[in-house]
Formats: sequence, structure tokens, C-alpha cells
Amino acid sequence: MQRNIHWMAPAMGTVKINIDGAFRASTGTAGIGVLCRNNKGDFLGSLRKTIQSDSPFMSECIALKEALLHRGKFLGSPVVIETDCKYCIS
Repeated sequence: MQRNIHWMAPAMGTVKINIDGAFRASTGTAGIGVLCRNNKGDFLGSLRKTIQSDSPFMSECIALKEALLHRGKFLGSPVVIETDCKYCIS
């Protein structure tokens, strides 16, 4: 089943940070990504890292931590963080 997923812009003046993590059980490593854009979709910054992790959930949580650490770069602007990991934010 193929899904079409489209980026949805945040409110005017808001920065949107999308995060993701991918885990490889055989090596205990994961890749995480953080992508920041404004409401027009303009690129504001990104981060990618290879990390040690125990699970896909932990990989997503570490990506969230990185996003929270880097949101200070956007002082004065509201920030929305989006992830596909429901348990990471609930």
C-alpha cells in the first residue's frame, strides 16, 4: 500500500521541526534526522547523526531531544515539532 504524505505548513511566523529516527537492530545503531522550515517551506537548518540505540522508539526519542536542544536557534518564533512516533509525544 502506497501512502502519499505531504508536508503541511505551520501557522504564519512559526518554525516547524520534523524529526525521524531509523533503527538497525543487527548493529544497535540508528540514524536520526531533524529538519527545520518556516511557514513558507524555506529551509532553516538540519541535523543528521548516527547514534547507538536500543530500539526504534529510543531513536525517535533521541531525535526529539536533539530538536529540543536546537529550537533555541529560533528564539522569538513559535516552534512546532512533528514526528510520526505517537508514543514519543504522548
